[in-house]
Amino acid sequence: MSMNYDTASVSEVEDGTTQESLYSEVSKLRLKDAVIYYQGLLAQNNLISSESSASISHEAMLMGEEIFQNTFYILAEKIIVNDEELIHENESCQEVLFEKVEGDVSSDEYEPEEKKRYVEYIPLDYKIKVVNIARAHPTWNLQSLQKNGYSHLKKMEYLSKWEEEIKKGGNLFDKYSILDSWTYDRFVEARENYQQVTTRNLQQWALAAAGQFAEFEFKASESWVKKFKNKHGIRQRKVTKFVSKRETATIEETLASAATFRKQALKLIPNFNKDYVINTDQTGCQYQSNYNSTPDVKGSKTIFVKRHDMNKVTRSYTAQYSLWKSFT
Repeated sequence: MSMNYDTASVSEVEDGTTQESLYSEVSKLRLKDAVIYYQGLLAQNNLISSESSASISHEAMLMGEEIFQNTFYILAEKIIVNDEELIHENESCQEVLFEKVEGDVSSDEYEPEEKKRYVEYIPLDYKIKVVNIARAHPTWNLQSLQKNGYSHLKKMEYLSKWEEEIKKGGNLFDKYSILDSWTYDRFVEARENYQQVTTRNLQQWALAAAGQFAEFEFKASESWVKKFKNKHGIRQRKVTKFVSKRETATIEETLASAATFRKQALKLIPNFNKDYVINTDQTGCQYQSNYNSTPDVKGSKTIFVKRHDMNKVTRSYTAQYSLWKSFT
């Protein structure tokens, strides 16, 4: 996915990326507007007075210095980027225009070579069922298996081949099919919960799905994600966000960083007791998003939204799952 930086008055930094100078006229004017907007938000929420004191107190100076330090940190660590916000073509949104993905949507990465020839594709779950039923009935021959609903098994030799494919997580097309299904399910789940989804989210979900397969090279390239959007009828619109520089790392940079971390961790892990080697991660969750608009059938005049306990609506939670190496 490409992230387009504002090009007015840019400077080259050590890592090779370009960023706008904090001291450029464009940057200073934008910060001035941001301060005015920030002051308006404070007044709107009844947090500041309309009048100022005749003299600035020591306490006010301390607060001001803290705000300045945080502002300087934010300006140094964050950057404005352009991204795509995504919705499904069946969703209706009258507030903004979401466009269909246009252009060349061909992608060598999206579809493996074996699928481009005409072959009968046997889903992985079907192969698992056949292998399991054959194990449960070792005396059944090919005709018995076919009569019991497994007509796609053309030769008994396929059983050993399918068993090997199952151990590897499927063949090449199985893997592409799984990551496509996984990514789409995550997209649907997020949209059903009224969460914003971006192109980068799709790429991250697809990479997470691909990570479960050993020796499977998948990059979630721009051509792949464009093909994915087109296949599933996903519409998009341009959005501008103010995010940390870490979030603007390319997929290639993220993969390289992950590979480096794995190499470093593999060298360190043997030095520790298995009870002290823990794989843990956090995920945000909430009972219900606080939203003021919702997709519905086009032309609807009145839309009812069921809300739960208002205390739950305004609170978010963090769940953290951990797996000890000694348990594996």
